[in-house]
Amino acid sequence: MSDFPVTIYHNPACGASRNTLALIRAAGNAPDFVENPQAGWTTPQLEALLGAMNASPRDLLGSCG
Repeated sequence: MSDFPVTIYHNPACGASRNTLALIRAAGNAPDFVENPQAGWTTPQLEALLGAMNASPRDLLGSCG
């Protein structure tokens, strides 16, 4: 595994998620990933991620939601 400090919250049923993971791997990186549908989310996790990204919940809505 390379020194790539990224965690992908991956949904294998989502084409955009699969493509993103494939692009990162094709670039020679090996991110950590969590299969999101199985792991689920907690409110503190979501708040921390949104804060780190300076994003709102609406910013996360996409075609796989």
